[in-house]
Amino acid sequence: MGLGLILSACAAPQYDPETQVNVYSARHYDVDQAILADFDETTGINVNLIEGTAAELLVRLEREVDDPVADVFITVGAESLSQALSSEVLAELPELEGLEFVPETLKGDHWVALTQRARVIVYDKTVTTPTLSTYTELADPMYKNQILVRSSTSSYNLALVSDLIQRNGLSLTATWAKGLVANFARIPTGNDRDQAKAVVAGLGQYAIMNTYYLSLLANSSDPAEVAVSEKLGVIFPQGTHVNLSWAGIVKRAKNPEAAKTLVEYLLSTDIQTRYTTLNGEYPVRSDVEPSDFLKALGTFTAYPVGYERLGDKTLEALALFDAVRWP
Repeated sequence: MGLGLILSACAAPQYDPETQVNVYSARHYDVDQAILADFDETTGINVNLIEGTAAELLVRLEREVDDPVADVFITVGAESLSQALSSEVLAELPELEGLEFVPETLKGDHWVALTQRARVIVYDKTVTTPTLSTYTELADPMYKNQILVRSSTSSYNLALVSDLIQRNGLSLTATWAKGLVANFARIPTGNDRDQAKAVVAGLGQYAIMNTYYLSLLANSSDPAEVAVSEKLGVIFPQGTHVNLSWAGIVKRAKNPEAAKTLVEYLLSTDIQTRYTTLNGEYPVRSDVEPSDFLKALGTFTAYPVGYERLGDKTLEALALFDAVRWP
C-alpha cells in the first residue's frame, strides 16, 4: 500500500478506525519513512503521518486533548517527556508485545523508548592522542580555542545541559558552560556532522556529537564524508549522556488498537535491528545487539538520566545558555 500521506502540522487526516493510524512524529529520517511504509504493507493499516517539531506537535496534542487527531506520538528527545506527561495527553500503555525486553529505565506508564543515542567527544586520531575522559574537562583552559559544538538551539545540547543540571546542579553546570564557551574554536555553526568535519579539517581538537551521526558519516554516499569518519576517534565520557527517541499512545485515540499494533511493531526485533543498522541508533530491547559499527566504537556506561523529569530543567538550561553567551 505504501505510506498513506505526509501532512504538514496544520492538516488533518480522515478517520477510518478499521484501516488507519494517525501519527504525529518529530523523527524525520529516511529509515522511519521506510518502516512506516512496511508497517502499512505488512498490516494493512494505512499510516497518516503528520510531521513537525516536538514542541509544535505537543502544542497541537494539548489543543486537541478532548478530541485528538493523533493516535500515536513519536519524537526525539526525552526532554519533551515531562511536558507530555504533565499535560496528560498520553494514554496509559496497554500490555505490549516486546515491552518486557525494554529495561525499566527506558519506559514508563505512558511511554516507551524506541532508540538511544549517546553524546560523545570525537577527535582526529591521525593527529591527536586524547587527553580527556569527561565532559567536565572540555571546559579546562588548556583546551582554549579547541572545542567544536553546534549552537545552543540544538535540542541535543539542550538535553545534555539539562542532564548536567539534573546531576550536578545549576551553579556547577553554569561554571562548566562558561568555561566551555571560552574554549570554543569558532562560533557554533552547522550540525553534528559539521563538527566532525571541522575536527578533521584542523579547526579544533575535540568536537561534541551524537553517535548516530558517526554511522551516517561512515555510510554516506559522499566519499569525503566516509574519509572523515575513518579519521575519527571516539571518547565515551565517564557517565555518558544518552538521550532517547520515544513513543506514546494518545489519550482518547480514535484508533487505539491500530496504535497498539504500531508501537508493538516499532519495538519488534526486526525494527529495532533496522534502527541500529540503518540509522546508527542503539536499540532499546535487551535482546537486540547494537550494529557492528556501534559495537566497534567501544563500550560505555550511561549516566542514569531521570528521563521523565529531564524537561523540568529546560528553562534553567535556556537561561544558562544566555548567561554564558553560548550562541
